[in-house]
Amino acid sequence: MRRITFVLVVLLAAGAGLLAGFFIGQHSRAPGPTADPGGTNSGKQADLKWARQVAETFLQALVDGDLGTALDLGSPAFRERYGLSAAQDRDATYNAKMALCRSCGYNSQLAHKDDPARHDRFAIDKEEIAPGQDEAVFLGSLSGPKRTDPFRLVVTKDRQGDKWRVAVFGLDGR
Repeated sequence: MRRITFVLVVLLAAGAGLLAGFFIGQHSRAPGPTADPGGTNSGKQADLKWARQVAETFLQALVDGDLGTALDLGSPAFRERYGLSAAQDRDATYNAKMALCRSCGYNSQLAHKDDPARHDRFAIDKEEIAPGQDEAVFLGSLSGPKRTDPFRLVVTKDRQGDKWRVAVFGLDGR
């Protein structure tokens, strides 16, 4: 269906007064090339947005030295990899925090801010969501005063399909 649109254009010419003109054009209601009639692309982008928020929160927790929060964002399998049960309280997870600390190459004997091996910033360079939209992969780097390490972070939806959780995190070379 086409609709004719009238547009009044008003221009003020310097010292010449007011000029006005009418333009007649046609407007089509047909979807353009960016339209997503089935909603699949918009759903995929919404899922990727949520997954990215989890990824960024996890990475920020790592660079802040808040390993408890980083572990809280993990899936049950991720938490178990570091020695935690699904129901364990994060404040009772000293060994798990130290395991995550060591896997990042940090010195567990130093406060995070004093550790020269720490990372203090991150960058996500590439993100992709799986066609089934239940897994997102983020590639980027963690950087600090003495080193930069590329990472791979996989975020998945839990079994109920309502929460995104960190499933895999790895630094290249570790």
